[in-house]
Amino acid sequence: MRGVVPEHRNVSVAIAPDGRPVVAYTDWDAIVVKRWTGIEWELVGVPGSGHVPQIAFDSRGRMVVAWLQFIPATQGWEAFLVVREPDGSDWEALGGSDSGGGISGADGPTNSNTMALAVAPDGTPYVAFDAMPTRGADFTGVSSGIAADRDQIYVKRWAGPAQGWVFVGSGREGGGASNARSFRYNVDPATGAFSLARHGALSPSIAVGPDGRPLVAFIYTRRRSKAAAIPRASTV
Repeated sequence: MRGVVPEHRNVSVAIAPDGRPVVAYTDWDAIVVKRWTGIEWELVGVPGSGHVPQIAFDSRGRMVVAWLQFIPATQGWEAFLVVREPDGSDWEALGGSDSGGGISGADGPTNSNTMALAVAPDGTPYVAFDAMPTRGADFTGVSSGIAADRDQIYVKRWAGPAQGWVFVGSGREGGGASNARSFRYNVDPATGAFSLARHGALSPSIAVGPDGRPLVAFIYTRRRSKAAAIPRASTV
């Protein structure tokens, strides 16, 4: 079933180059964009369906809208994005950013819960989203690493038609921007039993400074797991 629960009726606002506000919000499962004309709220368009809409303007006055869209094929949510020229009437994708798995799911389903959008001074869009890594540490052999079952924050930026959307920092084979590492600690040294402090990250927020460097903030999560035993060799 496609749709958005009432609790996900989110809204985002940005100021256009002419000084007037533009809002993006969800009307059930529709992403709606409206702008203030000075007299009324004018419909700009409905670029997609989903939740957590984000809106921003680039240095040329181009409108950038991103959101999480439900993908029936994977039964998960992925980050989508479209742009609209200042004098344009159509929404345009950047390298498949509004189809298939969008931005986040291009490397496999992520089922993201949260995402954030920022636009650099040179107009480059950045998208941050949460997802589980594609690989995780084997804690029977290492004392710390990235847990495969804990979300991390990953960031992608638009690098142009030739390169498409590229990761900033590690991809999903690593810890991404958050790189929240989990740790093993001993419970019973005599038996080798240990527990894990599993660390992860959620709810990103992103901004890009005047120097073009992105800054990402997120909620750091921790959960302890049940004790396990380290396999030991035995002799007869």
